Amino acid sequence: MSSQDSQTDDYTVQQENELEALASIFGEDFHDLRSKDPWKVKRPPEVYLCLRPNGLNNGQECYVTVDLQVKCVPTYPDVPPELELKNAKGLSNEKLQNLQDELTKLAAVRCGEVMIYELADHVQGFLSKHNKPPSRSFHEEMLKNQRRQQEKQALEEQQRMDQQRQKEEEMEIMAVIQKREEEKREEKRKKEIAKQVFFLEIIQRGDRIFCSKKIFFALHTILVFYSTRRDTVNDDGLRPHELLHFHSNTLGELVVHKGKCLGESQRLGRSVYCGFEANSGEFSILYEWSLRWSKKMGKFFTSQEKGKIENCKKQIHAAENEFNSLLRLSHPNLVHYMALSSIEKEDCLTVHLLVEHVPGTSLNQSLGANSPVLLDKLCHYAAQLLSALDYLHTNSVVHKHLGASSVLVDSEGTVRLTDYSLSKRFSDICKEDIFEQAHVRFSEGVVMPTKTGKKGDVWNLGLMLLALSQGKEVMEYPVTVPASLPADFQDFLHKCVCLNDAERWTTQQLLDHSFLKPPLPKNLLQYQETSPEDLAEDFASTVIPQNHILNSPFSSGLQRQFSRYFNEFEELQLLGKGAFGAVIKVN
Repeated sequence: MSSQDSQTDDYTVQQENELEALASIFGEDFHDLRSKDPWKVKRPPEVYLCLRPNGLNNGQECYVTVDLQVKCVPTYPDVPPELELKNAKGLSNEKLQNLQDELTKLAAVRCGEVMIYELADHVQGFLSKHNKPPSRSFHEEMLKNQRRQQEKQALEEQQRMDQQRQKEEEMEIMAVIQKREEEKREEKRKKEIAKQVFFLEIIQRGDRIFCSKKIFFALHTILVFYSTRRDTVNDDGLRPHELLHFHSNTLGELVVHKGKCLGESQRLGRSVYCGFEANSGEFSILYEWSLRWSKKMGKFFTSQEKGKIENCKKQIHAAENEFNSLLRLSHPNLVHYMALSSIEKEDCLTVHLLVEHVPGTSLNQSLGANSPVLLDKLCHYAAQLLSALDYLHTNSVVHKHLGASSVLVDSEGTVRLTDYSLSKRFSDICKEDIFEQAHVRFSEGVVMPTKTGKKGDVWNLGLMLLALSQGKEVMEYPVTVPASLPADFQDFLHKCVCLNDAERWTTQQLLDHSFLKPPLPKNLLQYQETSPEDLAEDFASTVIPQNHILNSPFSSGLQRQFSRYFNEFEELQLLGKGAFGAVIKVN
């Protein structure tokens, strides 16, 4: 019992000491409510404080006041006291409730130490913050709100005018920039027209100006390129044409002017355009696959359609990875790839493949003419095609759809193979039902079985050579080799088009076939044993008539147009033929 009494005495001493301090601080504003008790019964403190704002100067009016009643429990300050705000003046009910909540929280935080003064000081600070004169009337309050609304509207109007002025300034700047760009385009157009006129004058005066034939034909090629771009010219001059940007690991950044459409391949689902690389000034060929969404698809794709689109994107990405390996290929009988890019638009996926420009014609034109190709030319074509195919197969690349349209013959008679590997990939993507151009025909009207892999390339080579020898497509299956063909050529074709893949020869075996290595003529062997010089004979005795030489299979109109041989040399005598072609005496 003595310990509890001593603890109670400690509480009492703390409480009484705090009351004395409060009485000295607040003076007449402090009231001890226990003094009004009729019976002098000892009980915990209960005080009443009349509070005003802090720091009022002389003459400063007080617009807010409040009385704070504090009722302590016997164990105060270990237990917070009861707090009540009374006789509030100049404070709304909302502000009074906020003050009450703040005092309750502060009392809970200060639990364990005397806190009445700190609570009173907090109330005085709150009053100082809200010591503002009230509105004199509702009319003044209304005018005050109107002024605020007018100020807000004026600020919004100022901001709107600033935005309008800024927009007008931007439009003026854009108009100036557009005008400068138009002036540059007009100047460029005039230069292009002047360049074309200059080239035309040079071509027209080609027989009278002092320039080499090489320069002459170069200028002619440039003029032909400009003439193929008539679809990009209007009445006022040249229109801006489409520019394509490529990034190549070997060639760097390429900027290509997309020229006239040279044709479309239904078999491969693509269009072919001529191109001009701006940085190097070289011509190129541009293959374009425009994969447009099917009209059956709605504006918003279903989950199944989205899955198919993503699958097509993965296939294009895989083709791009394969393209990086194809860039390393280099062979004189291959058309070299330069760059590849794919663009996704709102209504389609567009793939561009940039390849080397090869001036010449394709073997497909020979089939279109329905005229058989001479055997010597077929031997020449087969040897170079097998050399290119063997190089591809050695590097683990399969052509996949070898045909006459993918074989080019340049101006010097060299065979160049194109469309290897990638074209088949992109044409397969065209088959997806989410694209419009899904009807891709690989047989070009001929119903023949499809052979895949390296042996499939050999099969397609045999079909193409057989078609060229007959001047028409092969229309029957199983394939029948005509008995009218030479024996070695028949055997060569049988090794290519046999039905059993295991029995079909490889490119390496075909390169050693006797068809590609014809025996030397007897008269050439006679010349090798006894030369005309030793016999004191003139070559005139063995001269073949000039018309026979000019009409021989090693002479073509395409070669005559571009080769220096036919322009600068005179043919005298055909000595024979060897593994590398004809041996001719010239002057």
